[in-house]
Amino acid sequence: MDTRTDAATSRPLRPDKKRAARKTEKLTKELLDPYTKRRPREQKVIWDDEETGLCVLISPGPKHKDEGTVTFRVCYYLRDDPGKPRYLKLGRYPDGTYTYTREGQAITIKCDAARASMKELRTAVLFIRCNAKDLGIDPRRPRLTGNFKQWVDRFIKEYAEPNQRSWSETKRILELYAVPDWQDRDIEQLEWKKDISPHLSKLATGKYRASNGKALGTPSVARSVRAHLVTLFNWYIDEYSSEKFRSPMVSTSKTKKWKVKARERNLDRDELRILWAACDQVGGPYPALVKTALLTGQRFRKVGQMQRRDLKERVTTMDGTVVRHVWDPTRPSDPENKQVGVVPLSKLARQVIESVPIIDADRGQDFVFTYNGRKPMKGWSKCKARLDRKMRALLAEEKGVDPATVEWKPWQARDLRRTTRTMLSRLVSKDIAEHCLAHVPPKIEGTYDRYDYLPEKRAAFERLATELDCIINPPRRSTRSRRSRAS
Repeated sequence: MDTRTDAATSRPLRPDKKRAARKTEKLTKELLDPYTKRRPREQKVIWDDEETGLCVLISPGPKHKDEGTVTFRVCYYLRDDPGKPRYLKLGRYPDGTYTYTREGQAITIKCDAARASMKELRTAVLFIRCNAKDLGIDPRRPRLTGNFKQWVDRFIKEYAEPNQRSWSETKRILELYAVPDWQDRDIEQLEWKKDISPHLSKLATGKYRASNGKALGTPSVARSVRAHLVTLFNWYIDEYSSEKFRSPMVSTSKTKKWKVKARERNLDRDELRILWAACDQVGGPYPALVKTALLTGQRFRKVGQMQRRDLKERVTTMDGTVVRHVWDPTRPSDPENKQVGVVPLSKLARQVIESVPIIDADRGQDFVFTYNGRKPMKGWSKCKARLDRKMRALLAEEKGVDPATVEWKPWQARDLRRTTRTMLSRLVSKDIAEHCLAHVPPKIEGTYDRYDYLPEKRAAFERLATELDCIINPPRRSTRSRRSRAS
């Protein structure tokens, strides 16, 4: 446990994850001399193991020289920009003379670090940090004001953006539903019964008024806002809060009332036939994306990020079986709670993917469903609306009615995965269907069963493609068979 104290306050330093990850060593002549005699490959920083704010910056130096440069620096923070480290350059090693400015005057520290110990330099650094007020700097990580909006901004920057793929959604939710009401409030003065609970109740009943006067809110929004506030307060307590502060978020039975009913929508055979026909007539990458999502059963966003480099000609299973034509969508950044597996591609799925033109192959990143080759396609809502209009038109033409009056059941892109799983239940066993969608098996089974099921998934997806083909192109009965059956 870190028992060091802050030089300016004499208080124990709080455990700091970033500080724990620093490379700290005893700054001695034996450590620093080799860097002045040979050119290092890259720049790096070594922190002193005794004085917190002292470090040396080791750089390759000028290209025409064979030795590197070693620069002593002091780390500090500005009060009006907390959290961002600043560095005060003292001088180059082993010059022996290090300078800093105090009240407009240059103060020189004479310290022969090449011969003597670092005691004199550490004493000077301690003096700088203890007299930070005179220098206009603060050696500690100063606490922000209690302003709720400032803490939300810092939470997004320090926690959400580095750790969450959907950090932009977190930012949107907090800035839309929480910041406007509490932006001038002290974060440690917010209370559950007086502030947070009534606010969430407004959101759940749709009575919350945005800055433009529009009524917002649903039970699912209230539930989401509460979850983000819990994370925000937990982060604040873990990193910056005062010792007496406790999170105002409490367990409540309201969250059960706000829980949204699980979605049950899946497309029937007629809807699948109309959908496929509409995709053929609309054209472009989005209809091909819809078809591929239906044929693979994977999450729509994951399919939208498909790259051609992920399409493997052949892979070998754990038992040595060779499986041809697979898609490997796994990424190191995949969340732990959403398992991703290798997907064997049926012949129909390969035909759909091959029908998408390759865009900007030389400079792009080989995305399959893209407009410019460098990023996955965007504007899904507009493409979905265009596809819906075509489906309504085809359905109205088939029934001989006006498209405006045709009965229409809205569907979403995530319903395709549910539709695929429902079809697989009629074609293969439950276990194989679950593996096709890369669902996490039960705890004990998932721990001990490490088989990849690639051959079984190959057969399942081929059956799925055959079933879809029968739905899209239903076999026509011949006239002779109908007459014989009638007789």
